[in-house]
Amino acid sequence: MVNSVVRLYVAKEQFPTLSIHSLRRFLMVARQGELRQRKQEDLANQSSCLTLVTK
Repeated sequence: MVNSVVRLYVAKEQFPTLSIHSLRRFLMVARQGELRQRKQEDLANQSSCLTLVTK
């Protein structure tokens, strides 16, 4: 999994037209791209982590 993420990141750097959304979907594959937390604080934490990873 880590190698896949690294490859995708390198591809993103080489091809700036690669959608950031596709990277986020790839990272959230287990949750099928959904934020499923119940509490507002947990939702904010999950979305912040996702943003941090994809920057």
